[in-house]
Amino acid sequence: MHIDQGNMILNLKCSEKEEVTDLQKEIIQFFKDNPNPKDEGKNSIQEWADKNGHDKHEVEEAIYKLVTIFVEFLTNGRANEKGIEEDDVDAEELKLGIEIELEHTTDPETAKRISLDHLAEHKKSDYYTRLKKMEEEMNRELGKNDL
Repeated sequence: MHIDQGNMILNLKCSEKEEVTDLQKEIIQFFKDNPNPKDEGKNSIQEWADKNGHDKHEVEEAIYKLVTIFVEFLTNGRANEKGIEEDDVDAEELKLGIEIELEHTTDPETAKRISLDHLAEHKKSDYYTRLKKMEEEMNRELGKNDL
């Protein structure tokens, strides 16, 4: 997940009274720079916390908050509300949706999740075909050859 996307999710999920903290932003960057870090030892979360003057318990709490926000993101949405899964939508439309949503994320699972939400939200099962056609028409009007 891109750092800006992580911040976007945080902003969407944090209540109006609650701001995204600098510590949460730093943790997102740490995980972006260090995928699957260890808890202790070299290049670990604890080493990073010590190096940056953060209390380990506060870092741990912030990580749990981020995980909770991400789990909510993954388990909410139109597809989950309507009980729509991958097998319930047109496979080619989902594939196109994933390709399009990968413009906004590097994670195929996140792209699939967003695609399923869009396909569940719109009554037309050809949402991404229509979107691609609209983008192509707009690009032709603007004199652009690529999407």
